[in-house]
Amino acid sequence: MPTVEINDTTLYYERTGQGPAMLFVHGMCGDAEVWADQARRFSDRFTCVRYDRRGHSRSARGNSTISDALHADDAAAQDEGLHVTCARSTSARGRARPWTRARRARRPAAHRSATG
Repeated sequence: MPTVEINDTTLYYERTGQGPAMLFVHGMCGDAEVWADQARRFSDRFTCVRYDRRGHSRSARGNSTISDALHADDAAAQDEGLHVTCARSTSARGRARPWTRARRARRPAAHRSATG
């Protein structure tokens, strides 16, 4: 099971394909599996990275108080931990979207959003 140590927790991730990186972020419910079809379709052109957010399915919760800012920090740290550059990201509607934007603010040179 591929994992990466991020901040005070361990996050499960899956990486498929080759090309510019695209990070898939699930919403409040679910896990990396919600993006399986999309990752399969994009993997001929992109390196697709899907992960279980902190406290979801195969990722540990950690000890920090969960917040949008913490999720953004986790996503930015994951980029660095997995050596993902020029990442595009896409997220489910709802809670994931605000912190996807916060992630972009933390690493503007390494981010191009696919959804907003």
